[in-house]
Amino acid sequence: MGIDDHSCGAEPLASFWPLLYSLLPLDLPPVNKDNLILSAAYNGDVDRYVRLRRPHRIKQEFHAIILGIYNHPLWARWWSTQVPEVPDKRDEVSIRCAINARRIISDDITCITPSTPKWLVPHRIWWPSVASPVTYVRLAQRRPDMLESCLRACIVADYEKAWDEILIGSSDGPNDSKAARLSKVVRSNIYAEARDSSNPHYLNDINSLGTAKVEELEADMCYLDDMCTARWMYSPRSTAERVVIKDKPFTVTVGESGSDGIPRGPGDLGFTIFGMDAVGLDNKTWEKGSYIEVEDLYNILDARELST
Repeated sequence: MGIDDHSCGAEPLASFWPLLYSLLPLDLPPVNKDNLILSAAYNGDVDRYVRLRRPHRIKQEFHAIILGIYNHPLWARWWSTQVPEVPDKRDEVSIRCAINARRIISDDITCITPSTPKWLVPHRIWWPSVASPVTYVRLAQRRPDMLESCLRACIVADYEKAWDEILIGSSDGPNDSKAARLSKVVRSNIYAEARDSSNPHYLNDINSLGTAKVEELEADMCYLDDMCTARWMYSPRSTAERVVIKDKPFTVTVGESGSDGIPRGPGDLGFTIFGMDAVGLDNKTWEKGSYIEVEDLYNILDARELST
């Protein structure tokens, strides 16, 4: 089958690029298949991944697996058969936590019970899509320690009624007002989402907590990674660098602990794939450097037009 168990050296571009978007041949040629493995994991392709993976994970493979779980329910379902329900190994804990997040987003909260260990309870339960409002209400009732996460999800999804229902339904006593309950759980991440929301309801509720509390939240904002907010996750900054890297179309980075360690995916995979198509695998520009930016791409295309 041509399936190796080790990384080989750099191969000509044609060795792996066409295989990223084509059917794998029955007899895989001797290529450096690292990018093929990352692609399969990122895209949740079980069949291709099982065929290509090595006995030991390659660099960034774990992060691609996590991203794939969040984005592809079928990939998450398959991984649920690969790790224990209550694992103790660090990587398996992260995988199970990601699976639980994907299940919640898919409106299945049976994975979270009152006895589920805290380290298996996800925080980011609103990306890459949101659950139904009733799911967040029920989840907050089932696990009071997820109240903050559920409230944040309500802001992201703009579930105003669910936001109110969660706060009203989480009363610790008859004299426990909505504002008092909110003040117990609101932190800078909820405040940041409320400020970004086009619905003023959430920010108004927070502002009702008083100037001192708001100033405290403002001060904590400087410690918040803005890349963890919904606005950035759903609409990355347009100024983000777009490049085609000759030997590395997939580059993912480790996420912050407060974001469940969700990695940041390839900056713009579309530009990478189609940009390579536009430039060409045999273009001499690759002799000058290992990557090109958007402006470089247009310069190449302009020169090509002038030469014809």
